[in-house]
Parts: sequence; C-alpha cells; structure tokens
Amino acid sequence: MKLTIEAVRAVLRNFREEGNGYVASCPLPQNHAHGDSNPSLAITPSGDTILVHCRAGCDQDDVWNALCQAVTGRTAEPKKKLAVGGLDVKQLASELSNNAAALTFLRERGISLEVASKLQFGFADWKFGDANKPALVIPHYADGKLAGLKARTLEGKEFSQEPGSSIDGLFAAEHLDPLSASVLVFEGCEDAALAMTHGGYNSTAIIAAKSKIPERDIAKLNEYKYVYLIGDQDLAGKRAMDSLQLRLNTERVIRVRLPGFKDIGDVWKANPDPTQFRTYLRQVLRQAQVSRDNFELEDLLTESEIRERQKDITPYVVDKMVPMNSITMFFGEEKSGKSLLVTYILKCVANGEKVFGVLPVDKRPVLYLDRENSNDDIAGMSEHFVELGTEEIRYRTRETNCPEPDSPGLIAFCERYKPLIVFDSLTKFAKNVDVFNPAEMSALFDKLLDLCAAGATVIIIHHATKADAEKYANSHQIGANVSRAFAVVSEDRPKLHRVRLEAKLFRGAEPANFNLLAFPVIAQQGVFGLAGAVMTDRDLVVEWVRDRKPQGCTRETVKKEMKGLRANRKVAAIRDALATGELVDRNGLLDVPKAGNAANKSLTFPNSGTDGNDEFDFDAKPAVVN
Repeated sequence: MKLTIEAVRAVLRNFREEGNGYVASCPLPQNHAHGDSNPSLAITPSGDTILVHCRAGCDQDDVWNALCQAVTGRTAEPKKKLAVGGLDVKQLASELSNNAAALTFLRERGISLEVASKLQFGFADWKFGDANKPALVIPHYADGKLAGLKARTLEGKEFSQEPGSSIDGLFAAEHLDPLSASVLVFEGCEDAALAMTHGGYNSTAIIAAKSKIPERDIAKLNEYKYVYLIGDQDLAGKRAMDSLQLRLNTERVIRVRLPGFKDIGDVWKANPDPTQFRTYLRQVLRQAQVSRDNFELEDLLTESEIRERQKDITPYVVDKMVPMNSITMFFGEEKSGKSLLVTYILKCVANGEKVFGVLPVDKRPVLYLDRENSNDDIAGMSEHFVELGTEEIRYRTRETNCPEPDSPGLIAFCERYKPLIVFDSLTKFAKNVDVFNPAEMSALFDKLLDLCAAGATVIIIHHATKADAEKYANSHQIGANVSRAFAVVSEDRPKLHRVRLEAKLFRGAEPANFNLLAFPVIAQQGVFGLAGAVMTDRDLVVEWVRDRKPQGCTRETVKKEMKGLRANRKVAAIRDALATGELVDRNGLLDVPKAGNAANKSLTFPNSGTDGNDEFDFDAKPAVVN
C-alpha cells in the first residue's frame, strides 16, 4: 500500500518539516509517554510513497498498519515472502568468483575475495527499474535463515532488493566471534566487509539507517566488553547510532567519529593503501577508546604510545586548532577578545588565508550566528580584517533572527554548503535549557553534533568562570562534547595588546598554545600576530615592566603584582635582565632602557581600534610559532 505526504499530513498530529523529510507524532500514542507529544515518527518521501520509522522503537509493521488504517480505513497488505532459497545464494556467490567486473569492484573497495566468499557476496544481472544491470548481491540472514537480498550496481550507485526482503537485524551477526573482547558496528554491509579484510576486525553492521534491530541482536552486542559504533557521518547515520546506543550498555559503548569522511569506505577511496588504511582505522579506534568517559586501565594511553607520538590523523578546517566536522570552543572573560579572534579566524577560512600566517586552512563558506554583539560591534570587529580577502563572512544576528541549532533550515544549509559556523555565545542559544543541568546540556550538544553530522564544523564562544579566567562556566557536559577548547586570556585587558590562547582540551592531538599580538598589530596590519615562539622568564619580566610600569618600579612591585611566575623565578629573571642590559636599575627603580627619541615617550598601548604608538615597528613581522 502506498501513502502520500499529503495523506498522512491530514491524519497525524504535530506534523512538521525536519531536514530532508518530516516528523510527526507516532500513530501509536499508547506506546509513548505523554502520547508522543514530542514527535518521534520520521517520515521520508520515497518516489510516489513514503517511508516511516518510529525513533522510539515501535514495531515497524504496527506503525505502518496504524497509519494505513488512519488514512484508508484498512490495514496494509501482508508483506511478500522472500522468494529465493539457499541454493540461489550459492549460485550467485559462484558467479561472483568468475566475474572480472565484480572482482574489480571489490578490489577497488578494499574487500578481499576471501571475506566476500565468507559473507556469500554474489553477482547477478539485476533488475533496476526497467533495465537489468550488473550488480553486487549481498544476502542477509536472521536467526540462521535467509531474510533478504540487497543489490547495488557495479557502476553508479543504484540499489534494489528482492521482493519480501527485510533490512532488519544485524548484518553478518552469524559470523561474530563470541570470544572477542570487542565488536565494531558499522552502517552498511560493505564497511563491515572492509574492516574484516583489513585487520580481521570482529564486525557487523546495520544494513541501513532505517533498519530495526531486534532484542536478540541487542543482547548479542551487550555480551562484548567494547561496542564501537561507527555509523555513516551524516545526520541519518548519527541518529541511527544514537538510537542504537540508547539500547546498549552505556559503559561498553564507544562512539567513533570519522571527521572529513562519510564512512570507512571513503577513507579507503581517499588512500587505497592497505597498510595506511589499517593504521588509520587502528588509530581512530584507539583515539575513541582513550577519550571515552567511562574508562578502565586498558583504556588509558601508555607511556609507549606517548613516546611513539602517533601522527595526528585529524582533518582540520584550521590546522592544529579547528577539527573538521567537530565542535571547538573558545572561552574567556568579558572583553578578552574572543569574538574578535573568531571573526579573524572566519575571515581567514573564507578566503583561504593561513591563520596567524602559519596555520593552513580548508577554505569554505563561513556563517557567524551572533546573539551577543550589536551590529555596530560586528561592524567594528569585521572592518579590521577587510584586507584579508574579498570573500565575506555571512551573518545572522539579533536583528535578522538567528536560527536555533535544530532548525530544519540550518540543517539543510549545512548539508548543502559544509560551512564553518560560529555560535556566539553558547548560553544565548541555550533556549529553555538549564546550563547547569548535564542532561539538558547534553541534549543541546546533540543538536550541535547533528549539524556536524550534516556537514558543518562548529565553533562555540563561551564565558569563563568569574573566579578563574582559564575555566569555562556551566556544565561539565560542555567538555564532554567538544573536540578542542581554548581559553582566550587577555594579559592586559581591556587594552588587548597581548592575548594568550591556551589549549585546555585536545582530543586525539598534541595541545597547541599560542601567544598572540592583537592591538596595535590588528589596527595596522589587519591580522592577529604571533609573539615569540618561546618567551623566557627574563622576556616575560622585561615585557611586564615595559608594558605595565613604563615609569619604572621596584623589585618588590614586580614580585607582588606580576602574575604567572613564582617569586624565585622573578628574582632570577630580574638578575638576568640586569646582567644583559634589558633592564636597568635607576636608584632602586627597574626600567627598560629606551633608545633615540623613544626615550622621551611613555610606552603605553592603545585602546582597541586606535592607532598604535610610535615605538612599535609596524613593518616588522611578528615572530612565527612552529
């Protein structure tokens, strides 16, 4: 029985658009708390009919029957029974081993003939629409019985299946090793076969995002110590794995993300080298394991692993700083330069310019969702970086109404443009959310991760605690969901001359810290500059005296007022600076010697957006951090 969108819209409650489809309240309200007032029925147009799936787990047949009854007054026709038997599957498998085109197809996708034979992959001229085309045919078994046959063309990407086939249940569950400590759950039969080929992983898969997994398969997965969930890195794949995770033992689940790739098949296509593929898969699994919230002794990095310093496999939008398809957080005190810094980063990404002149970017559209700053503030920040390029930052502001993180329009935008998106600030987008409630903050971050799954890379701007500028405010769930977190610390707030970017959380990579020069460099050169790569204690003391005490100060003043160094290190640094002549003692007052006409001027730095002082050499390029 076929149903149309118009027909079901008329009979379902809370019907609305979501992503590329629709959602509505389930037609079985008795199965849901509060009658499914928060819609859980996903509806996807499919040709001249629709596909439906209850995310809360209602029986698929029961849902379809209830829907047909509501629309037509009668239940659906009984499903066709699968019309093939085991002998046909063996014949199809035999055809595969003798067909050069099918063997080439497998080889190009990194799947060995040994694994394909084990899984009974076959070949046939299969009917797709009105024509027969060469196809890979994959059988699916449930409880030891053939449950379905799926076919895909060897050329192009068309799919079909034998009438009466089911996509429910785990693929290749009959081949799982009960003695293994771990199991990998993919989305798609070919991904499971690829993992089996390279590394012999104990692998299974959901056949499609809409597959329904019975309790017997859930029980089988819960027997393993580690359950790695590796769905397609799109919105449908994320939601399928979210749903599966809810039914598994939480302490055993390890979610694996593949930033920059849809699935491990795409990883193979990007570099079809068996050794490098095995290395990548081993590293991404280990990275997910050592970052999990519930950990045991073997989940922790060893000294040997740290000594080996494994290569950073993370794809970046901004190298070493903003991982692709992930969430990065910049937090700090008010007026510490967070929004200004992120505006600069976005302008670099939009125009393909290196950040700080040294960090390569992956050029892409950028979108700044700003509920924090006025239009005047935005104009003032953006005008500093006009000369970086002609490609402009795009904005939604308080004036033009910023979309919510789960807005269908925003999700569709992410799927189309794969942008870098900024949310400024996080708390302003926490609509009806208690920011101190872990469960509510987790739900908010789920929406942000949905955007990542749709193709976006997300930056959030957040506030530091009042007590400590290097600690972010509110729930610990923030740290549990971001891949990178940087404290933005202004060393001379609000002047914004020297800004320290301190890495506070780095998943899967070595932390990178940056000492930045803001004003007057921004005002004169239109960029953030990098301070010296390494600043000694002597450098820090000399700089502090020059910037904070241009008229000179006593040793005791340095010891009491300068932050960041212990007293004994300050004393030693002062002694070294006096010995090198970088400081002079004028009747008990420490001072920085001045040369030429500068000796008659006080060395103070300007407010944001004003011209600098004559002492600053604007033609000299700031030192580069390696």
